[in-house]
Amino acid sequence: MKKLFFTILIGFISSISFSQEMPDYTIGLGLSPFGGSLNYTYHKSQKTSINVAVGGLLESDLSDFASDLEIDEDFVLKSSSGWMGIFVHHRPFENAQWAAFVTGFGVGFIENTIEVSSDTYTAHYKENPVGYVGWTFGSGPVKGFNYSLDLGMLYTSGPTIIGPGEYNDEISDSFYFSNALPNIQVTLGYGF
Repeated sequence: MKKLFFTILIGFISSISFSQEMPDYTIGLGLSPFGGSLNYTYHKSQKTSINVAVGGLLESDLSDFASDLEIDEDFVLKSSSGWMGIFVHHRPFENAQWAAFVTGFGVGFIENTIEVSSDTYTAHYKENPVGYVGWTFGSGPVKGFNYSLDLGMLYTSGPTIIGPGEYNDEISDSFYFSNALPNIQVTLGYGF
């Protein structure tokens, strides 16, 4: 049943006809682990685009995402973020405008509060700027409605961890609080 569903979904997406005409600009809304974002893209050429994004996440309970955090099982992780980034998209393959290499940087913050029993720890990312490298896959620079899926890594010097001390090492050893943060973003946009 799952195979049938995905086959139909892929067929539907691939059957949507997109204009082959390149737009000058694209605006879009994205969703990633770092919150929602508003994206504005200038298409310099068929191969190169420059994207400016502004985003953030209201304080949310993300305890389920830090599954490798080896502390008391009843911890609560709350996160929030606010950021802005500039990214260059380069489409290196002539016959694959749907794939682009992305590099850029961001400024902003990610604030994490971890509550364990009666103790509170913070793990804040406030270093600026931070680097980003990844790939984007989607409809490419086309007029009209478009979509993309971004996969990449945000590179930082790591969070500043403050707390009573009992779990500081466990927090800093967690993948969730590492120097390289994975990014998966879905963006829906409109090229004009």
